[in-house]
Amino acid sequence: MVGKSTGKLGRVGNTKTMRLTIPAGLASDTSFPFEEGDEVEIEIVDDELRIRKQDSE
Repeated sequence: MVGKSTGKLGRVGNTKTMRLTIPAGLASDTSFPFEEGDEVEIEIVDDELRIRKQDSE
C-alpha cells in the first residue's frame, strides 16, 4: 500500500487549465478510490486540494 506520493501539475497547451499527474504506484494502490473516466469534485480548502467522486444522481 502506497497511500502517499508526489505528483506534478502542468498546463494543458496555452490555456489556464492545469492537469494533475498521479503516479502509477498511488493510482494502482488497492485503496485508490477513482477509476479512469470518473467525474470528480475539486475543492480548495485552506492550502489543500480535496478531490472527491461526484455524487451520481
